[in-house]
Amino acid sequence: MAMSPFTPFFTETLFQNLRKASSGLEDSIHYCGFPSASGERDERIEQSVTRMMIIIDLARNIRERNNKPLKTPLREMVVVHPDDGFLEDITVKLREVCEILVNILIIFGCKKLPLFATKFVSFLM
Repeated sequence: MAMSPFTPFFTETLFQNLRKASSGLEDSIHYCGFPSASGERDERIEQSVTRMMIIIDLARNIRERNNKPLKTPLREMVVVHPDDGFLEDITVKLREVCEILVNILIIFGCKKLPLFATKFVSFLM
């Protein structure tokens, strides 16, 4: 619907194909009313996406500072944050999106910085 003023022939073709699969639609996309929003927003989804954007931005900045191009996949990334909800958003709900956008094979979550630092130091030795 939103594309019809800009690409009328393309959207009309798509709509006519859709009409074949559905019943009760108008004869043309140009006779349809523009959809309206219900006005309801899910604050939890917005918060999760904002958190994801923060992690992606930070990861890209770190890669840039260390001269690691985005094309080069990294083995892992550890997100350290005290909030369980934050870690769940990044390592469970939006893990796949973060891994793809930052080009990292796996993302881990860690609640306490000293715990992560201890693991990291033992890994280096």
